[in-house]
Amino acid sequence: MKIISDFTEYYDKDVLEAFKNSNYTLFREEKQNIEKINQISILKKLGYKTIELKPLKSLFGLGDVVIYSNPKLHFGKGKSIEKYSSAVEMYGNCLACRCYDSRYTYKILKIGSKCYSLIIENIGLKENKLLSINELNGMIALNNIICSIDFVKDNKDNMIACDLDYCVKLSHIQGIDRVLTSQIIIDNLRGLV
Repeated sequence: MKIISDFTEYYDKDVLEAFKNSNYTLFREEKQNIEKINQISILKKLGYKTIELKPLKSLFGLGDVVIYSNPKLHFGKGKSIEKYSSAVEMYGNCLACRCYDSRYTYKILKIGSKCYSLIIENIGLKENKLLSINELNGMIALNNIICSIDFVKDNKDNMIACDLDYCVKLSHIQGIDRVLTSQIIIDNLRGLV
């Protein structure tokens, strides 16, 4: 097995050792992720309720907004939470959406043959600490061996899809390596690589 990646994960060494006789190549590069507009389109086609990306000026009257100053970036980059009034002055009419509760990310994570539901505490718009993880019975309807869909909750506690990643980073989430161990990842990949 080979891993072609532009970052290192906590499970890489163990996965490479476990599958050293496999000819499979795991591609894991940030460039695999797609622009925000295309992510939202795919998520809608999959049947998820999603954030509504709009030109900033059409969100007049909202308090806080999430500004996508560069919708091509991922992992907390290229976006910020701003007050509407100051955002219009600084960012003109770039893409934006209503700011929901940003304290937590609710993630569906597919790794090989299994899917998990994660709740992650955020600092700003960046994932920080794993609060809980549960194995799900279903699967994400995507062909990628590792992928994720992120959600936020609206003020009525409804889940709203906001992010689709074909290239998933996990090592930055405190505590995930103790729960989603290298061995679990290996077991989930067995038979697929």
